[in-house]
Amino acid sequence: MSILQLIVALSRACEEFRSMVETSRLNVVQVPIESIPYCVEKDKDYIFVDATIRKRYQVPFMGRADSVQMLLDHGAVTEVEVALKKSEAKQIKADDYEEVAAQLVDSFLAKTREHGSEPVCFVFSQAGITAVLVTQLLRSKGLRAFYIGATNGYESEVREAIREIRILRESGLI
Repeated sequence: MSILQLIVALSRACEEFRSMVETSRLNVVQVPIESIPYCVEKDKDYIFVDATIRKRYQVPFMGRADSVQMLLDHGAVTEVEVALKKSEAKQIKADDYEEVAAQLVDSFLAKTREHGSEPVCFVFSQAGITAVLVTQLLRSKGLRAFYIGATNGYESEVREAIREIRILRESGLI
């Protein structure tokens, strides 16, 4: 194993640890990816929410297809207004982290609810850390929100689950 691979593995382990700490602190349980279809209600809208809050984050593997929305796209919060950090682990240490997350969630809900919709939300983030708080905030606003964890290293599994739900919905099974 090269030094670079070791650094990546240690970084991922630290992110997983931080995610576990946040889920414990906020009393949020992770829903396994294979259980997602059982959480979708027939005739109820659903959205996959990329809750990654960090500097210059772009979702390279999903884009806007299949009901995936990025929380950062909905907010009035920009890098100019608040100092976004380079990673989720650093972002949660920022003094205004919870306030920024709450502003993003409020903005997201304002745009989502203007269409009269209260969708079921499946929340993830790159490292799985910021998604925990966003899940809790969505629940506190009355939505059904499920924390599905980190996508880093699991992109194909998440993409496949999203595709499966779309196909099941189109075929009328859910």
